[in-house]
Amino acid sequence: MRFAEHWSWCTVETIRDVTPQIREFRLRPDSGGVPPCPAGSHIGVHVLIDGQPARRSYSLVETNDPSTYRIAVRLAPDSRGGSRGMWSLRAGARIETSNPTSLLDIDWTRQNYCLIAGGIGITPIMAIAAALRRRNIDPTLHYAVKSRGDAAFLDELSAMLGDRLIVHASDEDARIDLDATFRALPDD
Repeated sequence: MRFAEHWSWCTVETIRDVTPQIREFRLRPDSGGVPPCPAGSHIGVHVLIDGQPARRSYSLVETNDPSTYRIAVRLAPDSRGGSRGMWSLRAGARIETSNPTSLLDIDWTRQNYCLIAGGIGITPIMAIAAALRRRNIDPTLHYAVKSRGDAAFLDELSAMLGDRLIVHASDEDARIDLDATFRALPDD
């Protein structure tokens, strides 16, 4: 079943800050590997918020390590506490996660793809861009951020997409013009 949840334990293998407000977590499942899942999938994570168990969902970031999940969490001071709970974790911590699921249904038959992401929303889009590249398709990615310093995974995306990555940084007055972006799309 597509949405049947199965929970299992993982170890937080590594943690690194990718921007001052976004932290990457690599989680190693006890089962020894990550099950196959479509690009753009997410996992559920059990996290403690003020000592109480809660569940949060995080999109899987592209990884070429089939033995770990890779997620990124933006520290949100105005959140309900999930990001603070995740940011309190240390390498070696144990955490329970659900199997990956996806709500996205990508039409892989197109010749051209235009991807658009903003802020931390880059995580599932990065996985989709990588999946397209593996199919020898060169997507264009419009990435809207407050500043380049706030742009998670900018170096990886630049290496993956080259000049097909278009960064729209508000502090550079480079806001995305959606009408122009959509008008520029090929007919297919």
